[in-house]
Formats: sequence, C-alpha cells, structure tokens
Amino acid sequence: LPSVQRQKTHRRVAETIERRAGGVDAASIRVSALNNESLRPRLFDLSTHYDAAGSKERARYFGLLAAEQSVRQLALEVAEDHFRIANRYADGGDEQCRYRIAIGYADVLIKTGKIEAALEQLDSAERIALDKVGRAEIQALRVSAALKKRPSRELPAVCAEAIRGLGVSIPRTTTGLIFGTIKEWLAHLLFPTPRKRRESKEFPIDREKQLALRLLTRSLMFYRFQNSIGIVYTVQKIRNVAKGLPASTDTATADCVLAAGLYMHMFPRHKKAIKLLDRAMDYCSRHGKGMHEAHAGLTAGWCLAAAGHLSDSSHYLSIARERFRDAGAARDLATTEGWMAYTYAWQGDFAEAIRLSRNTYQTAIDQGWD
Repeated sequence: LPSVQRQKTHRRVAETIERRAGGVDAASIRVSALNNESLRPRLFDLSTHYDAAGSKERARYFGLLAAEQSVRQLALEVAEDHFRIANRYADGGDEQCRYRIAIGYADVLIKTGKIEAALEQLDSAERIALDKVGRAEIQALRVSAALKKRPSRELPAVCAEAIRGLGVSIPRTTTGLIFGTIKEWLAHLLFPTPRKRRESKEFPIDREKQLALRLLTRSLMFYRFQNSIGIVYTVQKIRNVAKGLPASTDTATADCVLAAGLYMHMFPRHKKAIKLLDRAMDYCSRHGKGMHEAHAGLTAGWCLAAAGHLSDSSHYLSIARERFRDAGAARDLATTEGWMAYTYAWQGDFAEAIRLSRNTYQTAIDQGWD
C-alpha cells in the first residue's frame, strides 16, 4: 500500500479497537491516565497502530501507558519499544507527561544496560523536573546508572546532596558523622523497627522519605561496605528511615543492603541476614515486583558468597538469574552468572564455572561493556 493509504488503514484499525472498548475521554489523555480498564489488554495494539498512523497525541498517550504496563509485567524490551514511541511524540505533551516518559524510559534503558542513552533521557527529565522529589528521583537513577557503568568517588556526596534536598539531614563532616551515628543508634534503640511492616494501603506513602531511603541504599551499595564511619552512619540512617515507611520495593531493597552490610560484614549474624533477605524477596514475589525480587536475590547471592555461605548463595542467585532472564536484563543477568561462576568454582564444579565465565565474558564483548 502507498504510505498515505497505509496510515489511513492503521488509523481505522486503531479507532475501531478503541471504539469497541468504550473509548477514552480527552481529560484522561491530558493527564495520561487510563480511565477505561477495557482498553488495558489493547494498549500495545493501540500504541503500535496510532504510531504507524502518525496520530501524535494518541500514540504518545497509548505508548506511555503500554510502556508502563510492560515494566510492571517485566517485559523490558517491549517497554523500551513503547517508550520509544511515546518519546517520539513527547514534545506535544505537558510537562508531567514529558517527565513520566523521560524518567520511565531512562529507568528501562538502565535496566537493559543502555547507559549512555539513559543519561540522555535523564538530562531531558532534569530540564523539566517539577519539584524537589522529581530532582531527587533523577539523581537516584543517575546513581543507578553510575553503579552499572563506572562508579566514582563523588557518588556518595551526590546522594547526600540529593537527600538533603528532600529535607532529610546528613552530616557534612567526620565529626558530624560520629555524632550522627550515635544519634541514629539511640533512635533505633528507643524506637525499634516493628516486627511486621504495614502494607502501603493502610496509610499514605511519604514520597520524600521513600526517595531518601532509595538514595541512602544506593550510597551504601557504592561504598561496598568498607570499614568507615560513613558506612556505619548510613546503615543506622537506613534503619531509621525505613521503619517509618510502609512495605514497598524501597524497604525491600533496604532490607537487602542491611542484610549485606550490617549482618554479613560489619556484625556477622547469618540467620538475621537470611531473615531480612527472605522478607524482602517475599514482599517482591507477592506483589509481582519481579525485577526487585531479582535484585534482592542478586544482593543476597553475592553477599552470602562473599561470606562463604555458598549453598545459600546458589539458591538466591538461581532465583535472580531466572527473573533477569525473563525480563531481558542482559547486564544484570551477566553479573548474576559471574557470581554463580564464583560459587561453582569454590564448590569444585570447575566445568560449570568455566562455562558461565565464558558466557559472561562473551556477553560483555558483544554488548561493548567496560
């Protein structure tokens, strides 16, 4: 078909699908919200057809919704395709819509190992960040990108500035860190963490504290649990910020880094670490947070391997590998298989260790990773 006729055909197909599902009102399009659940199974078709038809407004709208749904379903490659459609027509949207596209697209690109492209999207998001929460969310993703690419010594300072911007105090000097550690430790003793976290439905989430917790965990991941006052302070701060929040993927991540930093390295308590790791993975599994469950499994696997608990490590790494493979997260999958090779080597299965090491090395070469 000629291009004009082909566009008209795609538009008629999309309009027919939309009309049979009940349609969408103009107000929903303006705020990029789905008010008609009957459309949800057809979001991907509508995004594709409206894009092929050149209908910018509807391609942007359905592209964004389809991409966000793909992320929830762990289909990262599909999410990337639909974010690309939404991003193609982003200029016509309002600031909130353009921000959602840029930040969501960057997150997917980081997870799939396309760091340079992700940083370009974060630059776009930074130009339209609406408030301090948006700016902190961008910084959290920048730190995630740096952790996957090439961490620098400035990252903890970047995290600290972003956390202060959210109204959460972080000392600037070594003396301040010492006194801050004592203060956070006393606060933990006086107001201990509840045995069971409340679910987020029970009370509203403090978005600023949630982002502060995310940045604190990123900062602790960068330190690699070195023996310094900054690490001790950060661990105590994470404990106190996390206990004021309902159960979420961020508190699950906090449980993982506390298990790794506090109970596997600083004050070895293997059973306590396993308990925290299981709580994190249980939350992610029950709520369909597959990528977070995978990262929890990876964190559990490498910290247990480093501590010499190889059988437990293999269990968690196997879960992480399965989730990363399902999601198409190539870089994280390669990292997981690298740690699995380490555990196999220490358990004497050198053939499997060599096979996984070769796979990881070849993947890195093929993808052009550092």
